[in-house]
Amino acid sequence: MTVQAGTDLGTLTAPDTITYNGVVYRKVPCFKWTGDDQPLNPGDPAIGKVYRDYTVIFLYEPTNDPPSGDVTVLVKHREYHNELEPLVVPDKEYTYPIGGSFIPGALSPNPEPQAIPNWTYIGYILDGAEHLGQQPPTIPNLQGNHTLTLLYTQGVVEQFRELDNESNYMKPNTVAKLLGGVYTPGFGTPPAEFYVDEDHVYAFRGYRVGDEDQPIVYCTAAEAYQISPNMPNGEKITYLYENTKMFIVTEEFRLWDDPAFSLLPDNKVHVLLHEDYIRGEMPPDKIIVVDPVTETEVVYYYKGYMITPGKVPTEGGAEERPFTNVIANGSVITYLYGERANWVLHIRQMVIGPMPPDLEQPLVGYFRLTDGDEMMMYATGYSGLLNSYVTGYSDYFLPVVDSGAFNVYDFIPQYYEFAGHYQNYGDAALTAGHDELVGLVSPGSKANGMIELNYGSEGEIWLTVYITPKGAPGSYTWSYATNDFGKVSLPPGP
Repeated sequence: MTVQAGTDLGTLTAPDTITYNGVVYRKVPCFKWTGDDQPLNPGDPAIGKVYRDYTVIFLYEPTNDPPSGDVTVLVKHREYHNELEPLVVPDKEYTYPIGGSFIPGALSPNPEPQAIPNWTYIGYILDGAEHLGQQPPTIPNLQGNHTLTLLYTQGVVEQFRELDNESNYMKPNTVAKLLGGVYTPGFGTPPAEFYVDEDHVYAFRGYRVGDEDQPIVYCTAAEAYQISPNMPNGEKITYLYENTKMFIVTEEFRLWDDPAFSLLPDNKVHVLLHEDYIRGEMPPDKIIVVDPVTETEVVYYYKGYMITPGKVPTEGGAEERPFTNVIANGSVITYLYGERANWVLHIRQMVIGPMPPDLEQPLVGYFRLTDGDEMMMYATGYSGLLNSYVTGYSDYFLPVVDSGAFNVYDFIPQYYEFAGHYQNYGDAALTAGHDELVGLVSPGSKANGMIELNYGSEGEIWLTVYITPKGAPGSYTWSYATNDFGKVSLPPGP
């Protein structure tokens, strides 16, 4: 307690017994000033007039005495969100001995929900805590006074539950009033999702009108707003949500020859319910690791993958990487890397203008690849005007050869000639706007379109082949005819 300075307190006293949690405690005939290091003092504290703050600790010890005294439970009947005015049924206070139990239905008059005309019971409030959609509780081992408020409404009870486990509440129930007999959701459109944590995001799936034996209407949250307004007073609408983050796939990046050796930290991908595992990006083409001893860079190239539980390596190029897979919860997909198994060629053809008006522009470039004089493969590539929309390349995986070099021949279209080429190494793709044509090889010994590719240690080349118009075929229209042979007359038939 707080008193004014100069007040004479005389001797402070405390109750001889206290009951707490069903146990009777008896006061010990001594006290302490605040602080564990203070000594015990006999009797009650004689303070007299006070001019500063004091804290006195009275000491108690448990006894085997049975608890005594009474406690009360005040039962009210109120409109939801309006606890001031009673609803027909008057408030009543019930008295019990300490340690007794409040049991709904065992009292007279019965404190269970009353049949109040035009009102529907929807839940209760116990000592300030709201519990919608539940019957009044039993309160065992009473130790203090309680207030139980039974709630009624002239509206619709809105519940938010998990689809597969309706005992899991997404949020507390709400109550929407029937305005003129028409139901309008109390919150507008139901929330599209409830975010619990990164592993538990619940998405709206549908609703049910009435009890759990009624069918579920599967729809979007926006469509649920169009629920029929013909609702009886006290109807129940349950909005249902589903856990959309169902399982996790772990991605590993390891050595082909030693899958226990990790090249990059593992990555965890959340997989949505009823959907496939989909990588947001393809696994990297190569991983560069710095040797801690030599401090030099070591490059490992993608070779394949394996998926638990089989753990059987699958070798393949970039186009065979598992972009979409139906795999189980907890699966591990291991992307495997090793020394280069293939060289990579990115190739395209570009035309250096100006273009004659009557000359067709090639849309595809055609190439022949050789290892020395030995034929290897044919290839095609994008073809377009310099500085045009053509920025893409066609990609090819080539086998590694001892010579470290390839020859590329461009099948030059009629009325065109070879104008040179440009090579970029590594990841440096050349854009369409290469105005200066730096590095072009002039015609002459390579006028036949033959280009030498020396991979060296890079293992990846971006090649642009340039061609330029050479003359034109002329017009094909009849007005440009140069010889008129007249008409051909055929003899009549037999």
